[in-house]
Amino acid sequence: NFTTFTVRYSSRGVTAGQQLRNFFPVNGDNDSYALERYDFGRGANSIVFGNGSLGGVSSSTTKRARTDRAFQDFKVSGGSWDLIRGTVDFNQPIGTKAAVRLVGLGQNVNGWRQKEFDQRRGAFVTTTFDPFRNTRIRVEAEAFCGFDDG
Repeated sequence: NFTTFTVRYSSRGVTAGQQLRNFFPVNGDNDSYALERYDFGRGANSIVFGNGSLGGVSSSTTKRARTDRAFQDFKVSGGSWDLIRGTVDFNQPIGTKAAVRLVGLGQNVNGWRQKEFDQRRGAFVTTTFDPFRNTRIRVEAEAFCGFDDG
């Protein structure tokens, strides 16, 4: 399918299902900067908790704004071929019932293989609101821009 960037893979000889993000199909380039958890369900478990594929399903869960504590995280990494990658992660509770979380990404790579000439910029914002005892409202948005030599 030329309209998507989805990677297909096989597990035990059976083609696995489409990648999921927060249990919804993903049809684009992904980066892990906004992910909190990554799961791979196999066999019957992928049918119960996935999209019904016998070959398995990969599912990721995005970061969530936390109302219990404030934190800040800043990471910079470097590597071969002029790799430089930086991420920021800020979480701020607003009272006891709401919170906002901002996550950012910047990456430049000047490698020698195709797809390693890569520039990425991303911003992810999520909010959590707990208006009642058993009610939680989450809203999230992401802007992602990637350029490569491919």
